[in-house]
Amino acid sequence: MLDIYTVYEKRGFFKMPEITFCASGHCNCGKKGEDLVCAGASALVIAISEYVKDNSYKLKAPPKSIINDGYAQISFIPKLRYYKEIKGVLDVLLCGFSWLHNEYPKNVHIKNFE
Repeated sequence: MLDIYTVYEKRGFFKMPEITFCASGHCNCGKKGEDLVCAGASALVIAISEYVKDNSYKLKAPPKSIINDGYAQISFIPKLRYYKEIKGVLDVLLCGFSWLHNEYPKNVHIKNFE
């Protein structure tokens, strides 16, 4: 099963939260290299990773990314003026994961922590 979660870690009253996105596991809907659910999930993970890299000027520091077979973790702290924009993009990508979960509930699981 593929587990997807996001964490919005509060860092103080006036500080922006650190956002961490994580994907762990495998969809197991087909053979390696032929799993279309995995391909869709992988495309969404890469989209998140590339978005934060390409928009690093909107972050307080460079994003921290770990992407390996069966595991991805991307953490970043948005600047205040870009928080709503970045959260909106992340929400759209999470809609893609939500669709995968609704279509393949035995293979994709989502948790969000705010």
